[in-house]
Amino acid sequence: MFQLKNPKVAVPVVLFAGLIWSFGPLVVRYMDEPHLIPWQYIFGRGLTIFILLNLYLFFEEGKIFIKIILRWVYPVF
Repeated sequence: MFQLKNPKVAVPVVLFAGLIWSFGPLVVRYMDEPHLIPWQYIFGRGLTIFILLNLYLFFEEGKIFIKIILRWVYPVF
């Protein structure tokens, strides 16, 4: 993966992430009846950020990330 510590790459990535994240309130505003489906919206938004963060950590850490997750899920007694 490309180095995100380089400011020429990191700044546009952060700006793009902020732009994408800012569309959440617009989605809720233009829902027909948002009070009827709040958990679906929250679940979808949470699932999206969970997947993106895990993909970032996987590409940044590599196989060590998988070992850490497996150790966390299946702790050795």
